[in-house]
Amino acid sequence: VSVIIPVFNNARSLKHVLDEIWNQTVKPKQIVIIDSSDFDNINATLANFNDDIEIVHKKVKKSYPGRARNIGTQCATEDCIAFLDSKTVPTKDWLENSFKMLKDYDVIFGSVSYRGAGVIEKLICASIYGENNLEHISGTLISKNNFHKIGIFNESTRAGEDVDWRDRIKNSNLSFFTPNRANSVYSEISSNLA
Repeated sequence: VSVIIPVFNNARSLKHVLDEIWNQTVKPKQIVIIDSSDFDNINATLANFNDDIEIVHKKVKKSYPGRARNIGTQCATEDCIAFLDSKTVPTKDWLENSFKMLKDYDVIFGSVSYRGAGVIEKLICASIYGENNLEHISGTLISKNNFHKIGIFNESTRAGEDVDWRDRIKNSNLSFFTPNRANSVYSEISSNLA
């Protein structure tokens, strides 16, 4: 599997995500980071990771998430692709469990639990999301072949490209599943909300 992660000025968060990828019970073969950050501090974060997982770091002009994910799928060399966000931390058994489920379904969607890091963030998450896990692009696993059947993400929108992409899957002949148990956690809410 190639894990694709769009990054925009989130070096600290990305380090936490990468730490958890390295701790997976089943590790990916490749991590593709599409970096449209204003600064070049992602390289310093990546220098700390020396392992048997190939890291592809591609610096691009400022891009919306759809474009970044599309570039990532072009760089991915493995048969399956998985999507994470730079602030969405996978559970330790995310890939192992998703691969098991991929035997019965064409697409395994992400299931994200929103949790704030501090008291105010926790209250905001509880009031917006409750205790429900949400279907999400982050944590999704799909074969490259099936990705090409569905098509690329919309590159012209700042948000919602993932909802459009998931809707296309749901309206196709591909089978899909969203786990009841969260396979990733989003704990860093936007600073302008807190």
